[in-house]
Amino acid sequence: MKKALELFAKRFSPPGRKPGGGISIASLTGAGDAFLALSIALREESAVLVVTAGLPDADRLISDISTLIGKLPKSTAKKVPQLLEFPRANEEHNAFAVRMKTAAAMREAKEKKNALIIVSTAAALSDPIPELFPEPIRICLNDKGLLPKFKDLTGRLAESGYSRVPQVRQEGECSVRGGIVDAWSPGEELPVRIEFFGDDLESIRTFSPSTQSSVRQITSAEFAPLAAHEEETASTTNLIEILPPQSTVIELEHNAYSLPRVNTEKEDAPYFIFTGDPAPQGCPTHPFITSPLPGFSALAADAARHPELFEQARLRLARHVESSEKRGSHILNIDELSGGFELPGERNQKSVIVVAKSDKSFVKRSVRLRRDKTASLSGDRISDFEELEPGEYVVHVDYGVGRYIGSSEINIDGQRSEVFTVEYAEGGKLHIPSTHAHLLSRYVGVKGEKVNLHRLDGKRWEKDKRDAQKAVADLAASLLETQARRETIPGFSFDIECDGINAFEEAFPYEETQDQSSAIDAVKADMASRKPMDRLICGDAGYGKTEVAMRAAYIAAMNGKQTVVLAPTTVLAEQHFETFTSRFDGTAVRIECLSRLQTPKTREGTFKRISSGVCDIVIGTHAVLSSKSVFHDLGLIIIDEEQRFGVKHKEFLKTLKATADVLTLSATPIPRTLYMSMTGARDLSLLRTPPRERVAVITKVERDSDITVSAAVSSEIARGGQVFYLHNRIATIYLAEKRLKALCPSCRITVAHGRMDAKELAAKMKAFENGEFDILLSTTIVESGLDIPRANTIIVERADTFGLADLYQIRGRVGRSSRQGYAYMLLPSSGAIDSDARERLSSLRRHGGLGAGFGLAVRDLELRGAGNLLGSQQSGHVAAVGFTLYCQLLKRTVAMMKGEKVAETIDVKLNLDFSHPSIPAEYVEDDAQRLSLIRRFAEAQSIKNISALVSEMRDRFGPLPERAKEFAAVSSLRILCAQAHITSIDSRGTRAVFYRSRSREIAFVENLKGQTAEEKIAELSRRVQAEIHSFSKA
Repeated sequence: MKKALELFAKRFSPPGRKPGGGISIASLTGAGDAFLALSIALREESAVLVVTAGLPDADRLISDISTLIGKLPKSTAKKVPQLLEFPRANEEHNAFAVRMKTAAAMREAKEKKNALIIVSTAAALSDPIPELFPEPIRICLNDKGLLPKFKDLTGRLAESGYSRVPQVRQEGECSVRGGIVDAWSPGEELPVRIEFFGDDLESIRTFSPSTQSSVRQITSAEFAPLAAHEEETASTTNLIEILPPQSTVIELEHNAYSLPRVNTEKEDAPYFIFTGDPAPQGCPTHPFITSPLPGFSALAADAARHPELFEQARLRLARHVESSEKRGSHILNIDELSGGFELPGERNQKSVIVVAKSDKSFVKRSVRLRRDKTASLSGDRISDFEELEPGEYVVHVDYGVGRYIGSSEINIDGQRSEVFTVEYAEGGKLHIPSTHAHLLSRYVGVKGEKVNLHRLDGKRWEKDKRDAQKAVADLAASLLETQARRETIPGFSFDIECDGINAFEEAFPYEETQDQSSAIDAVKADMASRKPMDRLICGDAGYGKTEVAMRAAYIAAMNGKQTVVLAPTTVLAEQHFETFTSRFDGTAVRIECLSRLQTPKTREGTFKRISSGVCDIVIGTHAVLSSKSVFHDLGLIIIDEEQRFGVKHKEFLKTLKATADVLTLSATPIPRTLYMSMTGARDLSLLRTPPRERVAVITKVERDSDITVSAAVSSEIARGGQVFYLHNRIATIYLAEKRLKALCPSCRITVAHGRMDAKELAAKMKAFENGEFDILLSTTIVESGLDIPRANTIIVERADTFGLADLYQIRGRVGRSSRQGYAYMLLPSSGAIDSDARERLSSLRRHGGLGAGFGLAVRDLELRGAGNLLGSQQSGHVAAVGFTLYCQLLKRTVAMMKGEKVAETIDVKLNLDFSHPSIPAEYVEDDAQRLSLIRRFAEAQSIKNISALVSEMRDRFGPLPERAKEFAAVSSLRILCAQAHITSIDSRGTRAVFYRSRSREIAFVENLKGQTAEEKIAELSRRVQAEIHSFSKA
């Protein structure tokens, strides 16, 4: 590797290099530009600025240079250049900070003579930057001059524009909790946690924004400013003007754009290298060139039809590499690069051949964003306890349905204790200690039915629970009947280690997330079983659902079985067809598409190939569900967003599902599918880990106005993007077009809706995708699957008329790359808004984080109520006990009927007169976080879980106060009691009575000798552990 870079630098040694001068070379192939930039940076030990025509080239180049830097030997560590990206001023969230960080790094490189590589698009380079820019905040444990005091640091972060939030989730945010400061500097991979002891800095560590847990200790950190003061922006310059001396500017494909005007007469002006033809006027040329490797990339699309071409090209490349190696050429196999190349030898110099994986497979490897593997970003938990608001209905396991009043501290046995207060019928009130929070859950009933509160005597509640349990048994049997019927039909056991599966999996151009790997393993296990698969894959756009489906389709094809992929719209079907065709390129799998874009004659031909077995995978809309679709040997059905299919289509699907494996993909599954998965009647895999550089879409709910629309469009167009504008009435869509033309006269607008001729619609969509239009004004045809990375603002008229799941799908059209996405949900300019609509939009805004689809689907279920889902026969029981408890009962019953082992649930009650612990508000100030922690302690199932929570609190909030330690100890005691089948402990003074069952059977009595609460809890724990030990011996 090092030798190859030295040869590169040696081969490219232009005579008479001087400041402001330049030279032109032929276009570089493969990763040749990355090799050139890195070799010059290492040789000159200065800055290299590489200018690309657009973002795709910039992303590809950054990926290639990063790969090469990672391959350098340790001996070059001190010389390894820093790699930075220079974004446009309005290109992404907190871009100013990233730009200032780049400028600061250049200044440091100038002072210390460090090597530096900066990648910028031509558009970004033209943006002005202030000549005087604010200093970043630097802290270092090993430098006394960089050890700020607590107040100094928090003050400077505020001055630098960091937003104060309860939890740091995105770049540009900071949080202060006790002696801990969290902050995330834009452009950094992870946020930083700084811990103080008093006013003195004690430790610095990175942490995961997903779990909020620390990742590793570091000794220093830097926080870029998010904004400049007015005096600092008075005078501006451009990036080239502030490059360090001896810098090099490499302009790739220089004819595609023009660089900003630069004074080349300066003594420290950079040296320029231009690539592409023709050369700039008056610029000398250099014979340096990299050649493409032998292959047949132009014929790659034919590889599936003509595997002999594929094999011939592979042999041709192998022979070329082998013969070159025998002649002494330097051969480098670097799979991760975007493409290989050959640097021909000259005179006595040997050639250099770099081979990438894409050269061997003849499938161009797309630039990938690695995903954050520090932890899965879990979606919102079902009916999150911390979201409870006073006035909402709740269910207590022992007392039934009541109204939540709120949390407060009251005196119990002379001690201040935190309790949750619930109001019951006839004015009864129940104070629930925070250690018993697990007995409480949100109530979801039947929409439109009055909620009847239970009385505290518990009689009606016990009867309602018994009746619900009986009804649940009947429903469980019904739910499992279809599944049982499917299981009696002999299914097909797929060979999951089929021909070519390893190569197919290795060709995936992304790093699999933990969730994705788990989902793939689960699907493979399902397919290997003789039981027909029925699995739901739930995950947001870009989280990897399609790849899971393509792995399954490949296995089916290699086992001689056909796959049908059903998409709800023509646009999505076409998009899936392109994705599958690209992914299966180089394999022998034959893929067809069926949609209304095709002529009747074309469709007839496709139907014949399906019935004859020539077609392995057919992708299409409901057109596939035609009586003409007679499959030769159907083995797998993949359904994308099933909620968009009509009743008639679903009935036809049932006939296909009888023997085939079924895989359903969805971001927001329909209530019944979700419900079946939640209760265990259907298998579920959740994909919750986002692409690493994905940022959550900013959702704005506003009244419709010309000012709002104009500002939203102008902002997106100014950053080089495109806009979706959703107007869901065909009758008035052209009036909306007239309005947009008046508001945005310079924008190119195209109109699309479902009643258009199929070919016209497809042409408009393609033109928008290609950047020929700035605004796509359409109906909800954009709701599913449309993937246009440049379009990152969506404006939705009359958002109050859409369902929650629909709004989520619509919002998912933007923010699908590393760019910040914006969703404007517009309400009528005047008039009252329906309360249900307000709640839907409020939920959409609250569930604004990454991976929120599953949580939103659950919230949609809650808002709709469960009556329609379960039918009138069951709705009365749901109304009586609440949907959450009903689901718990049903899930246990389904598991038992399946023959699975179901652990006995023991609700332990600890009535300890000496201890009323909690997590103090002074320790965790944010109520939502505190209540979340209380709930998690209450739901913990093992001592290991408790220890992990204690470590997490110590990490996130600092040393635990005594009351929090006591709270953790009591939580551990509760778990030990459950293991010993102890249902409750009552302590009074020095006497503790242990009960074995709800009938209050006394198990044993213990005399407490301890003086402090901590000592007494330790005594109780030892006694319970002894009881567990005696059980294990018995």
